[in-house]
Amino acid sequence: KPFRDSWLSEDGFVHPHVNMTGTVTLRVSVQDPPLHGVPTRNTNDIKRLFVSRFVDGKIVTLDYEQMEMRMVASLSDCEFLIETFKQGIDVHTATAALILGKDVKDVTELERYRGKTQNFAILYGRGPGSIAADLTRMTGKEVFIQDAVRFLDQYFEKLPEIKALMEKVDKYVQKNGYLQTPFKHRRP
Repeated sequence: KPFRDSWLSEDGFVHPHVNMTGTVTLRVSVQDPPLHGVPTRNTNDIKRLFVSRFVDGKIVTLDYEQMEMRMVASLSDCEFLIETFKQGIDVHTATAALILGKDVKDVTELERYRGKTQNFAILYGRGPGSIAADLTRMTGKEVFIQDAVRFLDQYFEKLPEIKALMEKVDKYVQKNGYLQTPFKHRRP
């Protein structure tokens, strides 16, 4: 059932529960209803469903989509990523442009998505098989594992600071058996 009556409160509005530590990665989650599943692109019809209960109220959308990349830029001291953020350029578009040797303004939406796939695949430790499957779904053309290996090699060749950070993190986890955030949250 797409919408539950239980989500509707007595005042006629939906008040989702925001959980600041609801995931193992400590990302913010929203439940009852799960608003993280609401599409963000080309959604004017859906957006009209969201109204403030206050006469002159506004609905604010917060997007943490590039938070991980900002943290990686800082932790790795990657000049390319730091400059990308300073200039206000979309990091996934910039990554695609860098890897493909194109100007940022010439990157297509599909190429941007490839850049995004590479960025998050690297951050979450996904392998070539998983990346190949994602790119195959995304493009509708078969992407082979050796192509994904080449994508990873190109990424690390262009962004060696990211590779160095990932190797440092891997060594730490191998030695200690866990990873720890600056706020002392440990994850095995």
